Amino acid sequence: MGGIRKIERHEIPGLVPCARMFSAEASLPGVFNADAFVGTLVALFDGGKWICFVVMNEDGVTIDGTIAGIIYPDVTTGDSVCTEMFWFVKPENRGSMSSIKLLDSLESEAKRRGCARLAMTRICGMNDEKLADLYARRGLREFEINYIKDL
Repeated sequence: MGGIRKIERHEIPGLVPCARMFSAEASLPGVFNADAFVGTLVALFDGGKWICFVVMNEDGVTIDGTIAGIIYPDVTTGDSVCTEMFWFVKPENRGSMSSIKLLDSLESEAKRRGCARLAMTRICGMNDEKLADLYARRGLREFEINYIKDL
């Protein structure tokens, strides 16, 4: 795999294959909508409150992994918070340091942008123990559990 860098606006559609794989692997609710995905991320990119890093394949064209976060003010403190939106590395590239380097990049950029906190997620049933251990080693603590219902 290639190096890790910030995504450029014109590359956002290149995230679709990873997003589609992630949606299927995570059994996300609803049907994946590539147009909605790209449109939302372009709007967030243009608003300047979105962080996204990619790791490229050796070909320099294909995205092999990505991590993204959104920055917003905490409603109770006003502090800036960066919350992970997605973190995905293709299965054949997992176990490499690229996953950790993506996380490092997100955390560093959140700090650079003045965020007081970083919030990471874990989808139930996906690498539960590994992620819990990784997050604990990185100084993250379990804080909230979310529930979802299709309406």
